[in-house]
Amino acid sequence: MRVFRLAPFFVLAVLLCVVSSAAAQSPALLRTQLPLITVSPGASFQVVVEVVGGAAVDGAEVHLQFNPAHMQVTSLAAGTALPLTIVSPTFSNTAGTIAYAAGAVTNFPGGTFTLLTINFTATNLPTAGSPINFVRLGIPRQSEVTFGGRAILGGLQGSTVVIGGLALPLTLSPALPNGVVGQGYNQTPFVSGGTAPYSFSVIRGSLPAGLSINGAGAITGTPTQPGMSIFSLRVTDNAGATTWQEVILTITSANAQGLVFTPTSLPTANLNTPYQAVLGAMGGTPPYSFSLISGTLPAGLAFNNVTATITGTPTALGSTALTFQVTDSAGNIGVATLILTVAPTDALAGH
Repeated sequence: MRVFRLAPFFVLAVLLCVVSSAAAQSPALLRTQLPLITVSPGASFQVVVEVVGGAAVDGAEVHLQFNPAHMQVTSLAAGTALPLTIVSPTFSNTAGTIAYAAGAVTNFPGGTFTLLTINFTATNLPTAGSPINFVRLGIPRQSEVTFGGRAILGGLQGSTVVIGGLALPLTLSPALPNGVVGQGYNQTPFVSGGTAPYSFSVIRGSLPAGLSINGAGAITGTPTQPGMSIFSLRVTDNAGATTWQEVILTITSANAQGLVFTPTSLPTANLNTPYQAVLGAMGGTPPYSFSLISGTLPAGLAFNNVTATITGTPTALGSTALTFQVTDSAGNIGVATLILTVAPTDALAGH
């Protein structure tokens, strides 16, 4: 059996196990707030590290790598959601590394909160794209999120910094309000930064039936069918800078009556261990029927449409996004995207 020397964060996680519930928690995501950052040479910019989606978090450790030839850290500021500092915010502009770890023993935060804010200055060496990546492997130095002494990290999302001629980053918000069958829809995605005017195009997937998008980004029409559409939307500014986002647009029935999924998250599965999770619904008019409309279950698991049950024995580690649809007897539709994570049988063993 291999033995590892644990980082301070993992020592904290074991200690916090005494005061926090060991019940299964929804997986959390560690991400930098903006996936694409475009700045001018010599300009200052900010990267916000967030914890997203955990129902409750009692500890988080972050290790980041960046290219010091293209950017330099000027300062770090810790968030306040995890008040107990375990590893003070530190950085090296020689090695291109950033480290920070914090925890809480009461008032455990959940949802989305800021873990660390990083202030950078871009150098005068333009590059097609310089990544800011999380370090995940290499115990004892790895990024992690825990609750009750168990790892609940379900994914990592870093950033790419493009040093060019734009004074502000071009960003596209993926948030769109739901539409309703038979009711007119008119929304334009929010864009900031870059140089107006902007042009839009759908590069993957398709809009809900009855809707279309013009070059200026206006999504208009009258939806004809309930359901959820996932499509990739690209925006290009007048200077030629471009970015894209995956957008989810849900169309509900006019008489959906609050049809919603239960539970709102899936329990974590353990590698090579039998697993079972049952889906349900509230609202609408029973009985309900269920289907998996997007995503692929981890190897070894299967979804039974009749019993609305995920069962099997997972054989590979990882996290995947699964989109389910529930339909009631009146034809109302509800959709939910849930994250299913397959973790090592011993989450602290590192293998």
